Amino acid sequence: AFLDAAAHNVPVLFASGDCGPTDPTVLNNTGQCTPPIGVTAGHPVDSPWVTAVGGTIPNAGLATVGGRTAPDALWTARNNNSDAEGAGVSTIYPKPSWQQGIPALNGVTGRADPDIAMDASDGTSQASPTFAGILALATQLRGAALGPVNPALAAIGPRGAAAGIIDVPAGYTNTAYGVTGLSTATGYDLASGWGTIYAPDFIPALVGQIN
Repeated sequence: AFLDAAAHNVPVLFASGDCGPTDPTVLNNTGQCTPPIGVTAGHPVDSPWVTAVGGTIPNAGLATVGGRTAPDALWTARNNNSDAEGAGVSTIYPKPSWQQGIPALNGVTGRADPDIAMDASDGTSQASPTFAGILALATQLRGAALGPVNPALAAIGPRGAAAGIIDVPAGYTNTAYGVTGLSTATGYDLASGWGTIYAPDFIPALVGQIN
């Protein structure tokens, strides 16, 4: 289905999950996040043909352009047994070409997710459709279908704020359910991907790269 969508220039998004580093490859009938099964990437969010959307908690306000009083925080667990933003490295799919050359992925052999992060105050199932709305605006600006956007994201990611990408600061982790998680860092990291976005700058940068 994902390959068929790509062939028809349809971008596909998936929430990165709400189980921190323990997203199961296959859900079971004991619940989405229990029992903890170690550090795994969720599936099919780990597919290279989908854009994986992780989660942040916005520092919202009107103090700065973009309505932020400070950079967004990673959506982390409030205690050891609560949900947190999903992230991980696939054991199914190898590292795709557009993730080659990213310093944070040196030594990583699988597809890493998430690619980008959005407001997950109500979970990553909120973050993913929010980013779908951003891509709808980008489609409107381009006047044509976008196709899979991961290569373009990887190309503009290193430009940071100049491309409307807002870094999630270092020092956060998605540790949850007794499993040590992944940490944020400057630039691309395994916990938050490229970070979150400021749409007025991000949308034209993405469209320009796709064009």
